[in-house]
Amino acid sequence: RDNPHAGLQMLGINLDKKPDRAAELAGDLQIDFPLLMDVKNQVAELYGLGKMPLLVLIDPNGTVRWVHQGYRQGDEDIYLNRVAELFAE
Repeated sequence: RDNPHAGLQMLGINLDKKPDRAAELAGDLQIDFPLLMDVKNQVAELYGLGKMPLLVLIDPNGTVRWVHQGYRQGDEDIYLNRVAELFAE
């Protein structure tokens, strides 16, 4: 592939009941991907979401390929490896 990042899309889903606070934090963190607000927890209930943050990798066919719940320092390396594995297929 010419562009190894072609087709990669990233979305955030915020479960905070105060979307203004979440939007402010996203601005402070310079988040440059869409942040969807789930103030009624509809997405969380639909998918049975547990620990936050939650990372879900979905392939171009819409198949969930990997789910990671919670966060510990150093998890970024795990995320990058999983994304690289998907791009390598």
